[in-house]
Amino acid sequence: MKDHSHEVKLASGRGTRTAYLLAGHGCVMLGIVGLFLPVMPTTVFLLGAAACYSRASGRFYNRLLNNRIFGPVIADWRHHRAMTVRAKATAIAFTVVGIGASVLFWVDRLWLRLILLGIAIAVSAFLLSIKTRR
Repeated sequence: MKDHSHEVKLASGRGTRTAYLLAGHGCVMLGIVGLFLPVMPTTVFLLGAAACYSRASGRFYNRLLNNRIFGPVIADWRHHRAMTVRAKATAIAFTVVGIGASVLFWVDRLWLRLILLGIAIAVSAFLLSIKTRR
């Protein structure tokens, strides 16, 4: 387990640290929900959680960055402002599959299908525009 404590800069007040900690927990919960909802991003919320934890708790920050699934993605973004090819492909695949399933099986209005397809295209284009780390 790698120690990322050198990246933590705790907020000065106890109340501020508590607020950051609660916000970090909320971001983690939203990130978990985002794993199952096609339009809700996971990585963005986990990056937010990392930012909050870095101001609130070295223990939670280390736990998040040492997570075998999410830790490398967060670390790549925090240190290089980039994503790996695998992370991009996974994110795009989940977006296409999730929104595609919604369009095919649950949404019956054409205008809503077009909006969802537009979102899928926009999210995919955004992901492709992020710098790739090899």
